[in-house]
Amino acid sequence: MRRLRTLADKYDLLLIFDEIFTGFGRTGSMFACEAAGVVPDIMTLSKALTGGTMALAATIATPKIFEAFLSDDSTHALMHGPTFMANALACAAANASLDLFSSERA
Repeated sequence: MRRLRTLADKYDLLLIFDEIFTGFGRTGSMFACEAAGVVPDIMTLSKALTGGTMALAATIATPKIFEAFLSDDSTHALMHGPTFMANALACAAANASLDLFSSERA
């Protein structure tokens, strides 16, 4: 992962980590990239975000990437998961799941 970060920086490429399978403690740390000490430009999350109760996806990006898509024009937006985003019940489940992760780690 560190080598990938170095190469992405060297060649001005985006580094994207898919933490859908590895995230939320499945590899020991909360995210595999944390264990490697690497910050990706974009990270995808799903499955365990809601504790496995409902489908919900999230795409997390660095400020540089976020700013590139920030606009009032919807055609400028990064459509990062319309099938599994913004479901109010799934978001509530995710908040509850994240609260559990926070209390367990304390």
